[in-house]
Amino acid sequence: MKNIFFSLLIINTSFVFSIEASNILYKTIERFKGIDRYLLVEINEKKNNGKHKNRIFESWTHWDSLGTKKERVLMFKPDNLKGVNFWSHTKNGVTDKWMTLPKIGKLKKVKGRFGKKDDFDFSELELKEDNIEGHVNSIIGEEMVNDRFCYVITNVKKNKNGEIKSTRKIWVDKNDYIIHKVVYFNKKNKITKEIFLTNLTSVNNNYVFKEIKINDIKKKKNILIKFSNISFDKIIDLEMLEPKSLN
Repeated sequence: MKNIFFSLLIINTSFVFSIEASNILYKTIERFKGIDRYLLVEINEKKNNGKHKNRIFESWTHWDSLGTKKERVLMFKPDNLKGVNFWSHTKNGVTDKWMTLPKIGKLKKVKGRFGKKDDFDFSELELKEDNIEGHVNSIIGEEMVNDRFCYVITNVKKNKNGEIKSTRKIWVDKNDYIIHKVVYFNKKNKITKEIFLTNLTSVNNNYVFKEIKINDIKKKKNILIKFSNISFDKIIDLEMLEPKSLN
């Protein structure tokens, strides 16, 4: 009888920790929901073979009254994409994308990710609700990162047979639910990618990182992302967030 009691206690405790871990991850998503923002972004990608890519662009984000997240990106670099615009509208987990074609400015609907398959895409950094629901989430400890106390949470994806497909270990700030660090593992529990968020600063009473460093072991490249001119109170012309041809 005692063994049954302790077994039930362990199962119940694990279930509670799983719910708590999931709730913490949801809070990281909710932090910027409904908050408009503007920023200038520079991305430097360096492959192990010495090849280098540099991208610079402006980004605007706005949430409308219906809960639709509208984003626009204006490219400055590379030169072959200078002046190209990208738009995305996301509602209820569904995203529509458009872009203006280089030089001619004609509007085109886009399927899948923006850019080339090998290019870094910000979707690689996003923690979505789909990444929480249906996954096994657990708090496995607490650690200091960037001089902040963080929960250490594992986010495990399994197949239909219950076998582990991939795992993410996520360090989440205990006070502000900011993600400070993410490490990806494959099904063999080998590290495939490491993400370090640094240079934490407060802008308009919102904590944000000004740099993200990515060590992509699987794709054999390192990425440095820098954010500047960050604003959460910039007035955004809503018409500019609607996709249109620029010719």
